[in-house]
Amino acid sequence: MLWLVAADLVTLIHAGYVAFVIIGFVAILVGWEAQRHWVRNLYFRLVHLALILFVCRLRLVESIWQELLDYLIRHSLFARGSVHTR
Repeated sequence: MLWLVAADLVTLIHAGYVAFVIIGFVAILVGWEAQRHWVRNLYFRLVHLALILFVCRLRLVESIWQELLDYLIRHSLFARGSVHTR
């Protein structure tokens, strides 16, 4: 039961994060075109940019780890014959 609640909570946080980034981007474009002053709100823009950069950083770290693990698997497990391929 606790796992279901935790999974729902993670889903809600993720959905809110994605919604803020996407809707925020659209709101910035529409507000800029409509010449709304809230579009130039420094805190809103910084938070929005920080969330985007956080995802970019996670993706970069993930790709670095993926390359490292792929290299280690190719050069250690296959070299010693630990992994059998057909």
